[in-house]
Amino acid sequence: MMEIKEKKIAIDEEKRAEEKMAKFFEFAKFGAARLLDARKPTKAERKMAAKMGFPADMVRQISRKDNFEKKRTTHLLKLFKSAAKLAMASAGKNVSNDGSLSFASPRFFSTVPDTADDNSTLFSPSLFSLHDKGKGIEALTSLPKLISSSKINDYEYWLNFIMEASGINDVVDSLKTKNEDPFFMRFKEFPRGIDGQPMYFTKENVTEIGGDPEKRKVESFENLTKSLTAKQLHEFNDTGYSIMEPNQINYIYGPNSPYNDSKALDRLVNLNESTIRRHIITNIRDLASHEAEEAYQRRKKRAIVLSPSVLITYLFAAKQLSTPLILSPVLINSLIFSPVIFGPVILSPWLFVALVLSPRVMAPLVLSPAGLSVLILTPLVMDPLILTPAALVPFILSPNVLSPNILVPNVMVTYILSPFCLSPNIMSPGLLDAIVLSPFVLSPSVFSPLHYSVLYMSPHAFSPLINSTGKNVELIFSPSFFS
Repeated sequence: MMEIKEKKIAIDEEKRAEEKMAKFFEFAKFGAARLLDARKPTKAERKMAAKMGFPADMVRQISRKDNFEKKRTTHLLKLFKSAAKLAMASAGKNVSNDGSLSFASPRFFSTVPDTADDNSTLFSPSLFSLHDKGKGIEALTSLPKLISSSKINDYEYWLNFIMEASGINDVVDSLKTKNEDPFFMRFKEFPRGIDGQPMYFTKENVTEIGGDPEKRKVESFENLTKSLTAKQLHEFNDTGYSIMEPNQINYIYGPNSPYNDSKALDRLVNLNESTIRRHIITNIRDLASHEAEEAYQRRKKRAIVLSPSVLITYLFAAKQLSTPLILSPVLINSLIFSPVIFGPVILSPWLFVALVLSPRVMAPLVLSPAGLSVLILTPLVMDPLILTPAALVPFILSPNVLSPNILVPNVMVTYILSPFCLSPNIMSPGLLDAIVLSPFVLSPSVFSPLHYSVLYMSPHAFSPLINSTGKNVELIFSPSFFS
């Protein structure tokens, strides 16, 4: 009897194990898919996860609908960073959790030393620096130290090599051979006709074309040129013009000159040099003011003031948008094929604005916060941001030139395939920024630290960090030159 009872208990336990295993497979089939899809699990799935011994933090992640793949990538990056720091610590270097990580991002010809002791560098040496400071391989390969430690002959060889490579010797030789006036050298290089006749006016061909009257005009200017005084030549070289003396005025406008003009002669002879100069300046100012007034009336544009723009799409609206925008907020707008030339934005916040194929030239943003906006295929030229905080603003395929950021704190601003040049950051800190596949040059950062940001495959040159040491900045495949 006991044997039958024990066998029944074993059969019941086997059934319970089969049911439990079936539930496990059911959770693996449906619950895991919900986990990867970042969907909220059901109450039964949460209960099953607790029975299976899933970690509590994983269940909380599922309940919060967190992205599992994103968390896994973050953990992998943290693991990689920890491994790099462990390697640095094994080598005897002090590292901290707030330091930056540089992986496969060497610095070439740097202008400032790497003074941060808590940064982790892996395959990212600083080579051939232009200063004599630094530590380790940076100091060992410093160009000033290499040159100073070389012999005099080696130094001369290097100097000769640099002069040959840069073409200085060729320029000096060409200057030595040009003994003639460069003004006339340009005319000699002009094309000539079939018979070798120059394709510009000379005294000979002017005489052939116009006869004796034209010859006299040429000779008059030749004689006038020969009569120029040292003072007049100096004024020509300095200001580009000079005042004729009384004998020269008589020669040009007198009765024996081909340019005879009695009225002009009488008017100019009675004027002294200071009076003539005063009349010249007055005439130039009158002419400039007249032309400026005509240009203003012809190209007069009214600024857009106190005119909010909501839910508007601008298509091929270059003329309409090329005007100052003042105290006019912009909300949920799109600009497509609408280039802007001289359209500054002042005290006009931007929110949910998309710029597509709309280049901007001389259109700065001043005191105009921008958020949740995107620039796609929108180059920027002389388009600075001044006192304009930005958040969640990606630049995609939008290069910019001469567009500095001045006093512009930014959060989650990304540059993707958007190189930039001559666009420094001045007192513009950044948080959670990313520069991806966007090389940049001549764009230093001055008092503009980055925090928790990344540079990925973005080489840069002549862009030093000046008092801009941030925390947790990752440089991956982003070498620097002269920075």
